[in-house]
Parts: sequence; C-alpha cells; structure tokens
Amino acid sequence: MLRSSGVSGPAGSRASDQVFAGWAPAAESAIRALSGSPFPYAHAGRFAAVGVGGAGVGAVLRLRDAAPEGLCFIAVDSSAQVLQQARGRAAGDDSLPPLSTVLLGVGTGGLGTGGDTELAAAAAREAASAILRAVGSAEVVLLAGGLAGGTGGGATPQVARLLRDAGHVVIGFGIMPFGFESAPRQRRAELALGQLRAACDTTLALDNDRLLGLGETDVTLDVALRVADDVIRQTASGLVALAACEGWLRLDLPTAGELLVGGGDACLALGLGRGPQPAGRAMRAALASPLTDMRSLRQARAVLVQVAGDAALGLHDVADAVDILQALLPANCQVTAGVALDPTLGGAAQVMLLGVGLPGPVRLRQPQRKTAGLLQLLPKRLHLDLERGAYSFDPPLRQVG
Repeated sequence: MLRSSGVSGPAGSRASDQVFAGWAPAAESAIRALSGSPFPYAHAGRFAAVGVGGAGVGAVLRLRDAAPEGLCFIAVDSSAQVLQQARGRAAGDDSLPPLSTVLLGVGTGGLGTGGDTELAAAAAREAASAILRAVGSAEVVLLAGGLAGGTGGGATPQVARLLRDAGHVVIGFGIMPFGFESAPRQRRAELALGQLRAACDTTLALDNDRLLGLGETDVTLDVALRVADDVIRQTASGLVALAACEGWLRLDLPTAGELLVGGGDACLALGLGRGPQPAGRAMRAALASPLTDMRSLRQARAVLVQVAGDAALGLHDVADAVDILQALLPANCQVTAGVALDPTLGGAAQVMLLGVGLPGPVRLRQPQRKTAGLLQLLPKRLHLDLERGAYSFDPPLRQVG
C-alpha cells in the first residue's frame, strides 16, 4: 500500500504519430519532437520526477520533454548555473509542466561540490525542507542521479532516504558512468549505487555502457542519452497507466505499490504489439528491450505485468502473452497481472513488465545482441515508438529457440 496520499485531478493528453525506427539519421529530429502521454485519464499530482546533479537534472529535463501527464518535475543541484540553465530551458515551452528547482547551496556557495560527495550529502540534508515542499503530496517519486559525480553521488542517496522517510514510495534510477571513464569515478558510482539501493524502495541501475552496443557511430550524444533515459520514461508511462486506465482485470497503483515498497533491485520495460496476436508481440518486444537486462527476470521475486488494449483485445492473446512470460520465470515467482482498457491503442496492445526483488544491481556492461533461448535481437528491427514510449518489432519476430 502506498505510504502517502496524493491529490488527484484530470489531465489532458497529446498525441504523435512519429516512430523512431532503429537508428536512422532522422532519429535526432524525431526525438526532439517527443510528445506526451497517450493516456487520457492520468491523475495529476500522484507522481514526481526528481533529478539530482548534472546527469539527473538532464534526465528529468529530457523526461519532461516527453512526459506522461500527471508528473511534477524537480531539479536539485549544487550549481546555481546548472539550475538557471534548467529554468531557462523549461521556460521555453509553456505547454509542458513547470519545473521546480532546489539549490543545495549550504557549504557549496552555489558553485558545485568539486566532486566532494560528503559535501553534497550534507548540503542535501540542509535542504530537506525545500525538497519536501517541491515534491509535495506525490505518492510515487522517480529519483534520478548520475552517481559518478560529486553532487549526484553524494546527494541522490540522501534525497532518497529523506523522501522515503517522509512516506513517499521512491524508485531510484542510478545512472552509471561509461566504462572508459576514470577509475575514481567508477568507484564513486559503485559506492553511491550501494547507498542508493539501501535508501530506495526499488532501484534500477542505468549503465551508460549499454549505449555503445545499441546504434550506429554517427548518433549524437544527446540522442543517445535520450534513448537511455527512456527507461525512466517507460517507468513513468507504465505507472501513470496503472493509475489512469480502466480495465477488465483491474491492476491499480496501490497494488503496484505493494510490490514497489521494499522491491529492491528491479528491471522494467514496455512493449508494443500490432497486427495478429498483438499482446503476444508486445510481450516479446518488452522482453527484448535493450535498455535493461530483462533476462534477470529469471531470478525475480515478483513480476507485475499489465496488458493494455482496446475493446478488440483477445482473451486467448492475453493468455498466450502471459504464458510467454511465465515460461521464463522461476516457479516461486509472484506474478501480478492486469488487463487494462486503453481505447487510444486502436487495435494494438501494450505490455508493461516490472520485475522486482532481483539478486543484485541490474547491470548491462557489455553490448547484448541476443536474449538466450527466446529471441535473436537485431537492434535495427527493434523500434522505439515515441508516442507510446514502448518498443515493437517490425518486420515480424523470428523465433530462435
């Protein structure tokens, strides 16, 4: 059960027909035109996205560009210049939700921490009341921080502990450095990840190294980071869908909260299916997501799955999709499934998978080309649908085992 009560209210929706097909040269312009949530029933005020440090603030700003309705956005940093730039960027588009900022100024003078994680942690503790005011009554907080930096590595675990102690459900996203970065940054990130795991309800480790195995060499860093941040966007989209969609087998936010509270390490993905048996196709696409290692589901304590579709969604298709998942899971894994009505899907189906209670940080250090025993992944055949924030296969899947 969620630990705090939120304020509910209606929110609008935006639509887009843009699709990111592989890593085409046009990807950058498509990603810069990311649209908002396809869910028309989102409840405002129940979710907050908080970015800590330079990488975390950047992730939240990119999420805001394509956010589901119903989120509030907060940037937390020890650099007044970074926050000023963030406010300037946010002010450039009045159609998007506002951005709140919190300066960790005590001891830093608003000039940053110079890589000093202890200074960042102390500054975060001093700014506790400002952070809590910014988050408000949100029930679930998506907290992102770059753990190799001084502010992100030191303040992100402190902010997580503060919010969790205040009754919020905290899902932490620890952004890990590239393997080619310095050894001190690697050690700092590993230490901070351990602290973040201890402070959050549920934690996902996001490895920048996975970007090296996903695309062509001419992809810009900005586009690559937007694709990497899509794990955060998919989490936001999926949770908003739980709170927003009506359904035949109702899987609501409090049910999800029971899994998230004390969920430990986690993996999450969204899949989109079109054509015959769209739910089965969506399940396979979710299991093949390149942004987190979905093979770790084989060791999950519990899995939350929601299949969404319009009124034409087939019973046997849904059952077959869940069977595909069940075949990968251990016998003692708790599977919580729901079927939601989303008329905006128009004949397609979407699957959200959230696995919790994994044995350790979900890391993807080396580029992955296969999901053993299920699918062979050809990255340019796995498409990111920008409207839904979900992956799909086109052309159809090829089974390999």
